[in-house]
Amino acid sequence: MDRQLLKLARNKQLAHPAMLDEFDINDWIVKYQALYPGHSIERGFLEGARWLNTQFKRVKSSRLHYSFSTDEPLTYDALISAHIGSANHFFCAMAAEALHAVEANPTASLEEHLSFRSSLTNGESGLPTDHLNMLRLDSLCGPIWDLYQNRHDLRVLFPDNCPHMLSAINFFAYESDLVQLTHSFKKIWQELLYGGMEFFADSKGVLLSSASEHLDLVKVIYEYRRDHHNGTNGLRISNDLHQGRQTYVPRLGWQRYIQCVGTDVLSIGNWSELSDSVQTAALYAYLSPYYMIDEYLHPLFDASPDPAVKSTECQNLLHIWLHLAVIAAQLKERYGQMPAPRQWEDLLKLCPRFSRNTLVERLAESTGLAVEQVNAAIDLLLYEAKSLQHDLWSRPLVKVDEDVLIPISAPLTASISRNFDIWLSIIDPKGKQRGRLFERYLLAVLEDCRKTNPIMAGLTWLGAVKFRGPSKVVEEIDLVFSFGSLLVVCELRSRRAPITPLDYHNDFSDNNGIIHKARQARRKAQHIQQGLGAFCSQYFPHLSDASEVTVLPLVIVSGPYHAGFAYDDVPILDPHLLRHFLKDGEVRFGGRADSDTAHDYGYALYSDVESAQREFAGYAANPALIRVYRTMAQPRLHRYPLRGEQAQPVRSLFYELSGFSFEEQLAVAQSVSGGKLRKIDR
Repeated sequence: MDRQLLKLARNKQLAHPAMLDEFDINDWIVKYQALYPGHSIERGFLEGARWLNTQFKRVKSSRLHYSFSTDEPLTYDALISAHIGSANHFFCAMAAEALHAVEANPTASLEEHLSFRSSLTNGESGLPTDHLNMLRLDSLCGPIWDLYQNRHDLRVLFPDNCPHMLSAINFFAYESDLVQLTHSFKKIWQELLYGGMEFFADSKGVLLSSASEHLDLVKVIYEYRRDHHNGTNGLRISNDLHQGRQTYVPRLGWQRYIQCVGTDVLSIGNWSELSDSVQTAALYAYLSPYYMIDEYLHPLFDASPDPAVKSTECQNLLHIWLHLAVIAAQLKERYGQMPAPRQWEDLLKLCPRFSRNTLVERLAESTGLAVEQVNAAIDLLLYEAKSLQHDLWSRPLVKVDEDVLIPISAPLTASISRNFDIWLSIIDPKGKQRGRLFERYLLAVLEDCRKTNPIMAGLTWLGAVKFRGPSKVVEEIDLVFSFGSLLVVCELRSRRAPITPLDYHNDFSDNNGIIHKARQARRKAQHIQQGLGAFCSQYFPHLSDASEVTVLPLVIVSGPYHAGFAYDDVPILDPHLLRHFLKDGEVRFGGRADSDTAHDYGYALYSDVESAQREFAGYAANPALIRVYRTMAQPRLHRYPLRGEQAQPVRSLFYELSGFSFEEQLAVAQSVSGGKLRKIDR
């Protein structure tokens, strides 16, 4: 369905609900009725905008009732410090809760750990810890932005002569609730605008659900695979540190490290002066890039890569990030022992404030980098509220005058793969390095598959080439590989992993998106099919005498989003799913934290090259692992109360992949395999 009202809102031809001075529901209604006279198409989107505008007005009205006392005047930097201090306290409480859950069930599977939901929220069923952590820090960007814009006159935000003039700590507690509420409403708007969310209102309140069951499944399976990958690698890092800690300590032990003295003093000390938990955080930060960042990007920061692709900027950023993690780990130790703040001064003590110049000098001393190099990296890590697209995960140094404040959850728990994607998009805005490295990596993947799997001993491939067909049209082909009499024409796509609703929308729809790439793959496969004889003669001569050659289009994406879900009958795989077929030749379950390859259960996908050729198209269109996840994903209803006596709750109905045991996953896998799943003998 072509959603015209949605297009008007995306193109800013309709004021958004949070724009209280500009939003006019009558303007929306007039345009809606002109688009759909006598119809109810997109009625939910219209009502969603109306409802959100009402909620934003409620927040503004609440702010007119409460402000801070003139006896205790506040500054913009103190309020920013309070927001960060509150987030730091929350992070410590959430980390303690998660640690207690792990210690209470030491034999839990990774799937059970991923299903854990924090109780530190107002939702009836809680939220996954990493999601709650993300929401809490993301919610700070809005108030920090507002405080920056109005730092010379805070009374624009918090007027005088309100009915209730509160002490600083009581005012902040009230303001913090409004900030969380505002962030939730803004997030709903972004989901309505770009995330495919539908809005419904009934006598029970508001219901939010997905407009597309298919895209909801694609997203939830992507997020589960991403979290499972990160969780597995996190366990592998922990296992490596447990078994071989002394192997890694010499790599870091010779360096100097920043020591936090008080709330605003930085000194330099030795490795031996760091506590055991801080040393562990440093080792984790050192190993994380090698486990978490996509393998094809490793040459950008590895110690001994091809100098033609090595990126000094990327290396410097990761080096400095490690030392920021050391600072954050020390602060977490300190803050975790402090009681919940009940006085304004106690809250401000939970926010570290360091001179930027001093931080740069100490980082230069500890890393051995030049001050100029450190400053260049700090510029990429600095949050100054200059762009609404900036976040505190990739820019955790909040600029306040000549100082920086640090929300400690970012250096300790941010996705280093996502941050690296963001930094790389600034260092290499056209993505040329990323694309070249992905192409080169896939050639290495194919080589590994051929060497490892005897059935694929005849696997051959062709890298990037321009091919002129019978019509004299020239097409640039990214990659072609062949086994048996199958010719797979690949369109490659490498880009940063999506996280926001706009990311997901662009990942699917922009000029480098899934739709575009699938159409390119189909067109190029047809181009080769039309000139098949000449193409095989030139590049795959062993197929020249084949009685029949099957040409199959395939999109290979660098990450798991949309991998395993065909678009318009064009299969889409990522390197992991491709390896499962070409290298493993089987689907595997029950992986171990101490091994990349050891699994306890699995079943074969084929027995020889002929059956591999027959099975590949069906596998690529609907891989077995994705079939298992599709079967296990279930729609779940959650209820979130809103503050206020008359406020009705918000309910959400979306697919989830959680709350199941490993045994339940095996039962589904056995069904999907047609009874072929077996325990693997080692």
